[in-house]
Amino acid sequence: MKNLLLLAFAAILLFSCTDVETNNPAFQGSIDNVSFKAADSRALYNDDGSFSIQGVTVDETMTLRISSNSIGTYVVGGTSSNYATLENSLGIVYNTNPEGAGEIIVTNSDAASKLISGTFNFTAMVPGVDTIRVHNGVFYEVRYSGEDGGDGEDPNAGTLNATVDENEFISLNVIAEDNGNSITLLGTNNSSVISLIVPVDVENGTYDLPGNGFSASYVQGLVEEDATTGTITITSHDAAAKTLEGTFTFVTENHTIEQGQFNVTYQ
Repeated sequence: MKNLLLLAFAAILLFSCTDVETNNPAFQGSIDNVSFKAADSRALYNDDGSFSIQGVTVDETMTLRISSNSIGTYVVGGTSSNYATLENSLGIVYNTNPEGAGEIIVTNSDAASKLISGTFNFTAMVPGVDTIRVHNGVFYEVRYSGEDGGDGEDPNAGTLNATVDENEFISLNVIAEDNGNSITLLGTNNSSVISLIVPVDVENGTYDLPGNGFSASYVQGLVEEDATTGTITITSHDAAAKTLEGTFTFVTENHTIEQGQFNVTYQ
C-alpha cells in the first residue's frame, strides 16, 4: 500500500512539473491578475449527462461544470446547473454558485478525436469570506472520456471519480494493482488521493466499510484519514480480464466522499 501511495504522489509531482505552454491540452487563465497555468487537464462525461473540464496546478484545482459539451455559452452562478470552482492547497473551495457569476463558452467540440476547446470568465466566492475573479480563461483541445468518449490512448488504469465534501473529484491519475490477496485502487487529484481496497476474489454486491478485506481512505496533503463508515458496491468483476467496476461512498473523520464510481483494469 505504501509503495502504491508513493507511486500516486510521484504521479502528482510529474503533473506539477509539466510546462503547459509546450503541451496539448492547455488550460490557463488569470486569477485576480495572477497567472493560472494547469500542469494537467482533462474532461469527463458525468452520469447525469453533464460535462466536467478540470485543470490542475501544484497548488490549485479549477473545475468547470456544464450541462453538455455542445458548442455554445453556459452561464454560471445563481441556481444554474452550470458552475465553476477553484480549490486551493488548503482545501478551501471558491464556487460561482449561488453568489458568483460568469460564463463558460465551448468553441469547438470534436467527437471524432474526443477533444474540447473554449474560454471562460467567472467570479467565485467563499460566501462571507473571500472573492476571486478569473478572467482570460482558455481550455484548448482537452481530451474527454466517459459516454461517447474514452477510446483514445490513456495511460491510466481507468477512471475513479467522486465528490469530496460536495466538491468534484476527478482523478488525473488512476492506479489499480493486484497485490495477491487484494486489489488496490488509487485515484489522484492535485495533492489528494482516494484509495480503495477490496479482496482479489470480490464478487458483485454491496459491502460495508470498513469490513473484512474492504477499506477506503482519503489523503489530503500529508494527512490520511480512513473510512469510518460507508459502502463499496461491485457491479462487475472479470478476474480473467482483470476488470473491476463499481461505486462507493464513505465518511472519514473530517470528509464526506459521495457519488464515487470506478471502472478500471488492474495489473
